[in-house]
Amino acid sequence: MGSDRETILKKAVMDTLESMAFVSLTEKTTAFFSDEMLSSGPQRSLPVIKPEGYGFVISMSSALIRETAANILGIGPEEMTAENETDALSEILNTIAGNFMREYISPDTTYELGLPEAGSLSSKERLPEGSKIVVDCPFESETGEYLVVQLLGKLN
Repeated sequence: MGSDRETILKKAVMDTLESMAFVSLTEKTTAFFSDEMLSSGPQRSLPVIKPEGYGFVISMSSALIRETAANILGIGPEEMTAENETDALSEILNTIAGNFMREYISPDTTYELGLPEAGSLSSKERLPEGSKIVVDCPFESETGEYLVVQLLGKLN
């Protein structure tokens, strides 16, 4: 089951970044990233309301978020604001989560996503009780920047 989740999440991430922001990604191993790397760039988290006990976290280098935000919004670097970057990162995470949930859960099951928020659900005090990080999906862009999406889930 875990490999299915990983495969579906990787596809959701790659398809989303390619279609929304015209950014091509290369899969990396978890050895590619460190805690310092994850905390150095912007992070957004998104809880899954239904079925409960799940969540998503996205961490992206500052340079990659600027590039993707500019592509999504169709604006130049001189017009970029911190709010544009935050909005773009939230929209990317929301799209990834929606694509994942549509593919992963059965078609007759409804799902409900929460609102993206700053920071990571993976910190111990915010991790849903009985949950853990079940999938880490690190990527590198053509320009050498990083993106990591994590799926949090119930311990089974």
